[in-house]
Amino acid sequence: MNVRKLEDGRIVLELEKAELDPLARPVIAHAEEMHSALLDLADILRSAGYGMRDQFRQPPHPWDAGAQHPSIEK
Repeated sequence: MNVRKLEDGRIVLELEKAELDPLARPVIAHAEEMHSALLDLADILRSAGYGMRDQFRQPPHPWDAGAQHPSIEK
């Protein structure tokens, strides 16, 4: 993890994918004892981890007239 404080006062956290869940899991496990800001951070970490695993990308212009779609019927 790399933590940087910017000149304008913002803080930047840089985490590797493997670091996300070990940070979020204990916070979520003890949610009743945690402050809401920490719970929000755990949710952001979990969402980021999920986003890294989700490889779906919307094809360009899928709703344009004449766009080809794969058939779901057999």
